[in-house]
Amino acid sequence: MKILIFNCICCLVCIFASCCKNNVRQDVTDESQTRVSSGMKYVEADSLLPPLSIEQQEDVRQIKILYDYLRVEDNQYVLDISETEAAKIGVSDRIYRELVCSIEAGNKMIDEQITAGVDMEVLLPDK
Repeated sequence: MKILIFNCICCLVCIFASCCKNNVRQDVTDESQTRVSSGMKYVEADSLLPPLSIEQQEDVRQIKILYDYLRVEDNQYVLDISETEAAKIGVSDRIYRELVCSIEAGNKMIDEQITAGVDMEVLLPDK
C-alpha cells in the first residue's frame, strides 16, 4: 500500500517536472545530498545535472507558486486557482495550462488504479 502511494506520488512529481522542458532539478539541502558512485570516486548527484537555463528557472518558480494552490479532494488533485488569478500572481498561461494537463493525467492514472481495485489514499507530495 505504502509502495503504491509512493509510486503514485513519484509519477505525479514526474508529470509536474515534465512541465519544464528538459531536465528539472530540485534544490537539495546539505543534509540530504545524494552521492553517486562514479568508479571509485563519489560525486554529488546534483553536480551531474546541467544547470537550469533562465527560462527553466522561471518555469520552476511559477510551478512553485501554483503548488501552493494544489490540494487533494476525493482522491483527486485539484488546482484551486483560475487561469486569470494565476496570471495576476505572475504565472504564465503556458505554465498554468501545462500544469492543469499534468494534473488531469495524474488524476486519470489514479482513477485507473482505484477502478482496478487498488485501495489507495492520495497525498500531496512534500515541497
